[in-house]
Amino acid sequence: MSIHAFMEKDENCKQVPLMFALISRRRCDDYTAVFRKLIDVLGTAQVEEFMLDFEQAAWLAVRECFPVP
Repeated sequence: MSIHAFMEKDENCKQVPLMFALISRRRCDDYTAVFRKLIDVLGTAQVEEFMLDFEQAAWLAVRECFPVP
């Protein structure tokens, strides 16, 4: 899987890769492990929104790792 961010400066916006992870399965636990590692690496990054495909396990992992206040 790959995780990207949108970086903005002035009127320009680019999508840049942040992390690539090889996962053998597509279970919620697998995505959760990747997202938790990303949180460890980034620290206190402010996530404004997510863009995912329709994979239910990925959405469940996002909700678990990045709860809405």
